[in-house]
Amino acid sequence: MMKRLALWTMVVLLLLPATVLGAERTAPDLSEYCQYRVSPGVKDAKETLTDGVLVSHVRVQGGGSISLSWDEQVEVRGLWIVWAQQSNGFVVEQYNAAEQLIASQENDQRVLEQVLTVDEAAVRVVISSEELMDLSELWAVGEGESGLYPWQPANGESDCMVIAAQPMDALSIMGGVITAAVERDLELSVVCAAEGGRARTALVLSALAHLELGRHPILLNHSSWDDDYNENTVITLLVRELRRQRPTVVITHNADDAGRERRLVARAAVEAVELAADANYDPSSAEEYGVWQVQSLYCHGAGEVSLELSTALSCYEGQSALERLSEAFALIPEQREFPAEPQLEGGFDLGSFAAVFTGETQGEDPFLEPVPTTEPTAAPTQTPTVEPEQTMETEAAPSQTAMPEHATATPDTASVIAEPVASIEPSPAAAQSGTARRFSLSSLLSDRTLLIVIASVSVLIGLGINSAIKTRNRRERRSRKPRD
Repeated sequence: MMKRLALWTMVVLLLLPATVLGAERTAPDLSEYCQYRVSPGVKDAKETLTDGVLVSHVRVQGGGSISLSWDEQVEVRGLWIVWAQQSNGFVVEQYNAAEQLIASQENDQRVLEQVLTVDEAAVRVVISSEELMDLSELWAVGEGESGLYPWQPANGESDCMVIAAQPMDALSIMGGVITAAVERDLELSVVCAAEGGRARTALVLSALAHLELGRHPILLNHSSWDDDYNENTVITLLVRELRRQRPTVVITHNADDAGRERRLVARAAVEAVELAADANYDPSSAEEYGVWQVQSLYCHGAGEVSLELSTALSCYEGQSALERLSEAFALIPEQREFPAEPQLEGGFDLGSFAAVFTGETQGEDPFLEPVPTTEPTAAPTQTPTVEPEQTMETEAAPSQTAMPEHATATPDTASVIAEPVASIEPSPAAAQSGTARRFSLSSLLSDRTLLIVIASVSVLIGLGINSAIKTRNRRERRSRKPRD
């Protein structure tokens, strides 16, 4: 009986996510016609990389590679990659039937989901890196849409940067900033100190995609908080990102937040903003990107700056920021409840911020209005709030990057973030599409999957009970059988 139950459980867990993935993709899956080779050798790499299960993965050590090959008649046009950890960069080489190198490209996009284009003449592709590559999925596909959200890599200068403890905090606490930036077509970068668990991050990415965030969040670290990954380490990594992306405005947590990790990130962000302008701190990143002076720093919490979240936004076809955020939260099963108003007892105020310091600015924009203190020493006090319930998962190894130079940003770019938005009436189409959402591979753990899992578990329990009853009946019949 136990063997039968174990077999059914394995079938459900392996095939269910793959079914959800297939429903989101129009490009045909050609993986079964490909040979997978991992160097150094990894047993059952193809089975793991095509099982549709996000939490199963293949780790290719630094200096290693993974290759896919196929016959000429198989028309592979793309490789669909889902990373267990953000890659620091890798090289893609393509070979034709004569084993001639026809294309070689470096990739440093640092996104968790991506599609690589395959040349029509290629019959073998090799992916290699000098650093660890940790992949959840690697599929060979033909012509058609991948179904993945078109994340843009966080390369180049940004207007604003949100610094959060983990992706869920960026959504649940800084969501108002994200919607404001999308409405004003600003380059917004989201930097998270830790991942918060790969499966949960997939759900949050789906929610952020629903908000139409353009740049893929940067995850500075995938492991748990410990002695090796502490406030000083976070400061160094943040300084590097500030110099690399050169944001005009930075928004982060409050130093008096109820969450320990958010307090740590708030202190680290304030310190990093000051040190990013100091050429003596972290000379390697200063030499690579130059120093950078952030013009304005804001911390979440009760303050003099407030974003209007109930006004209809043109970027969401007449929906308000709150309505859109509510839909985004609905994509995360354990975070279904979302306040109907920006401020409710026991919830976060998504539109209120306090200035730690601001530079010289023009106009009367509240985000840039000078405040008495100019020392970025500590974040202002906020009214204690109850954290949204979160489930932390195991995180993995740290991730850093090397990106190209950027032009100098001007302080005027930040003045757009808090401009009032012209009110517009919601369109009938927008009103009818209240729960419409853009799907990505991240939604493989979505509502539909959970319902099927629950139904499958119920079936398994029923099978187990039925088998147990049959076993009991057989024993009773044997006990009643007369002995010689």
